[in-house]
Amino acid sequence: MPDIKSDELKSDNEIKINLNEGMDTVRSILTKHPVATRLSLSGTLVVARDIAHAKIKQVLDKTGQLPD
Repeated sequence: MPDIKSDELKSDNEIKINLNEGMDTVRSILTKHPVATRLSLSGTLVVARDIAHAKIKQVLDKTGQLPD
């Protein structure tokens, strides 16, 4: 990763996106901009790995064994 100072991150051209607005809204915003557009993301981000780990922990807590 490049060493970037916080003052280098400030930009009037960044697109602000609140992830809590839902994926349909986020996708509609993103499709209006090219791939290299700077984004400022806020909100909650849940990834599939987090959900998978929660399910594994649930089974482990219930049975005392890891699922196959």
